[in-house]
Amino acid sequence: MNRKKVRGFSRHLRDHKSRAALPVNPINFAGLAERHYEYDWLGLAPWRVNEKPPYPIRRLWVAHLVAGFFSWQRSLQNYAHDYFLAVRIKEPEFADSRLTVGIEEWKARYEHGYSEQEETLPLPQEYRSIPGVNDLHWTTHRVTYQCTLEDFQFDRNTGMKFPRYWPYADEDGTPMVLVQLGWQWVGRAPAAAITAVALGS
Repeated sequence: MNRKKVRGFSRHLRDHKSRAALPVNPINFAGLAERHYEYDWLGLAPWRVNEKPPYPIRRLWVAHLVAGFFSWQRSLQNYAHDYFLAVRIKEPEFADSRLTVGIEEWKARYEHGYSEQEETLPLPQEYRSIPGVNDLHWTTHRVTYQCTLEDFQFDRNTGMKFPRYWPYADEDGTPMVLVQLGWQWVGRAPAAAITAVALGS
């Protein structure tokens, strides 16, 4: 459902400039050892998670995540485990963009999901001049969710629009629908990305 335009943009922009300029939170290595993943994501209030903030706001936070990538990469130089480290930029649900690190089963899960580019859609031009962006290897992936035929039809009857969707069957052979919500760009260190593809992860 649409809502009124966010008011006081200049004030919000100043606030976001101050927060985005802060260093990314350091890796919680105790949490990483326990959960096998850690992430740092964005707080974009007053914009909601399913909204796409204006370009100046998005640019600030992409720069924040990319700078955080290199900060975390330095912290992981002498780490005992192999790891997956990436920046993930989502649209239109930009607030769900994040910096992610995973080890053990989460490393394998991330690498399996992001080892190959699903589409040739490049990283949006508006982000390419941000310092450090072009030092990462970016792949493009669909953001999707699964729903039953009944839920899909209900959503369509209530006015929801799905630009792209595909019928498929789950592991039990039950007919389902795979609905695309948007796009996700995943940025990794070039050597790590190339190695993952070569190994077929």
